[in-house]
Amino acid sequence: MVKRIICIGLGGQGVLTVGKLLMQAASDKNLECTWTCKYGNEMRGGYSECNVIISDSKIASPYADHPDIVFLMKNDGPVVEASIERNEAAMPEGAVMYINKNSLDQDVSHRENVRVVEVPATDIATELGRGSNANLVLLGKLASESTLFTYEEFESSMCNYFESHGKGKFNDGNKKMLAAGRDA
Repeated sequence: MVKRIICIGLGGQGVLTVGKLLMQAASDKNLECTWTCKYGNEMRGGYSECNVIISDSKIASPYADHPDIVFLMKNDGPVVEASIERNEAAMPEGAVMYINKNSLDQDVSHRENVRVVEVPATDIATELGRGSNANLVLLGKLASESTLFTYEEFESSMCNYFESHGKGKFNDGNKKMLAAGRDA
């Protein structure tokens, strides 16, 4: 089993954190994993991407050239549609694309053999008073549908990750964001 995941967004939207959370959950299950990132020199608002590979055996390359999962947070108009087209073209049949619906200016057509899950993550997070946690809302949908780990395993790994980074006091709110995405 190998899962190749690309997380895309803008600096400040937490896409690199999403990749680290996925990596933590995989590591907690004793799976092999890699995490690589690329981003612009801006601290906020510039392009941000990470590649996560999760496998039950050794990983040959840390680059997700044919992603099984694409996690898309961006909300800067036409660039979103270009990211969708570029990544969707590289996805194998049966792959899944999770999109923050709030990032789309218009409906976008998709390949029929790629499943697309659109969640209004920014709206949901804002309604819950934590608009900056839209990444966790969208991640909640991905975690609830994952075959890599159960939702409960992922939630526990997420809490452990934030606790180990001195941010455990936010775990109750983070769990609410994750659950809101799961239930969306």
